Amino acid sequence: MEDITQTIICTIGEWTITSGHAEYEIICQRALTGQKWTIKRRYRDFFVLNDKIRFFGLDLSLPPKKIFGNLKTDFIEERKAGLQIFLDKITVHPLLYCNGFVYSFLATNGEAMIKEIYQYSMLPLRNYRNYVLGEKLPDLGWRFCKTFSNVFRISTKKQELYTWMSYGSDCCCSPDELSLILQFLRNLHCPYLSESNIAFADQNGIGVVKDFWSNGSLRDQLYRKYPTGDFWAKYGMDNECFVLNPVDVRFIARQVLEALFVLNSIAYPFFFIHCGNVHITNLGCEIADFEFALTGQSCFNRPAMIRAKHVNTIEDMVVYNFGQLLYEMVSGVLVFPDHSAQQAIDSLPQEFQPILRSIFLSESRLPSLAELISDNIFAEVPIARMSQRSIQIPGPVKSSLEKLSNNILSRFLSDRVTFNEKQKQEHLEELMHCDFERQRRKELVLAQLKNLAVQVPNVQ
Repeated sequence: MEDITQTIICTIGEWTITSGHAEYEIICQRALTGQKWTIKRRYRDFFVLNDKIRFFGLDLSLPPKKIFGNLKTDFIEERKAGLQIFLDKITVHPLLYCNGFVYSFLATNGEAMIKEIYQYSMLPLRNYRNYVLGEKLPDLGWRFCKTFSNVFRISTKKQELYTWMSYGSDCCCSPDELSLILQFLRNLHCPYLSESNIAFADQNGIGVVKDFWSNGSLRDQLYRKYPTGDFWAKYGMDNECFVLNPVDVRFIARQVLEALFVLNSIAYPFFFIHCGNVHITNLGCEIADFEFALTGQSCFNRPAMIRAKHVNTIEDMVVYNFGQLLYEMVSGVLVFPDHSAQQAIDSLPQEFQPILRSIFLSESRLPSLAELISDNIFAEVPIARMSQRSIQIPGPVKSSLEKLSNNILSRFLSDRVTFNEKQKQEHLEELMHCDFERQRRKELVLAQLKNLAVQVPNVQ
């Protein structure tokens, strides 16, 4: 599957009147890869999409309906301009353009793809006779290619959560290789990693069955929401979000760092770190869904990491996303605004500003995980150590993890080069078309012509 986090640029081109309504041609393009496709949508399609995502709390400025005169050329052109603004607001927000509703709208066969993903997710569970499939849950996450369902264990009649995710652009391992890694992860027994009841890999994706969290994730607790509610309804911008007190922030962040340090020590490329996959327990906290790093899907912070010039290694990616987690706990804001980083950090409690500046406003390099762990802010936070003193990584597992990490990093750095080249090109084009540059070129040409006139001899 293509990288769904890559920015999409949508441009409304021509329009035609068909069967009594205007139909708009939309040219879609991935900003980095240049992949292009064209779709046709009428105003009603825009209206339905807006109705599905408006509860997220964004002002998408959809042009209003009009009963009479809606086929006049002037009106259609005016509406076209308004619909372009609507699309621009959607495609600038990474959480939105990876949503199932938006994907169905922008893709040529979006609805069919989403149905196919759900069918793929259900098939493997039939191999586990001790489980009965329950109801399909709404989108608990932001990406359309991750499905959620209730399952019940027959022996205990206990409700559990079944999560499945399809493979992404960076996956380069076979199901057999991934199964070996999953088995290895189950034997880690890190106190800050949430152990799954079932974890498997097949030809289409990875599935995990885990205990149902009755109190939800850390993000659910911040928003005071029930765990099985729809992502967009629970975490919309109009919803009230509570922030943690500094003591709890330090406690959770330090324990998360311990889990990240363990995973990084075995070269496991996990950077899906956010409040949605942190679970608060009686003893501390646990990170869940770390198995899905093996799918090769990108995290929604990938576009921001490409823009951050000091993110150059897998560990840098882990640190960057840890900074996002820390920011969400302290501010209650879902996504760090990297376009106004200084202002965002200045508004936070003083004690967290230095560590966030070292991540989001670094002048040379990002801190390592070891450096973050040794920061004074975490000095008095107690942690539990793993029972085993050393971790023995089987050769095939080590080889597969290295292959996956190299694949992730190689594509990331390649996209960084493409991004920088496009930035330079856009900057040059902007300079070429600005008034100052036009005047400068005009004066240069006039000076050259004057020079030439002086050099040419006057022939009698």
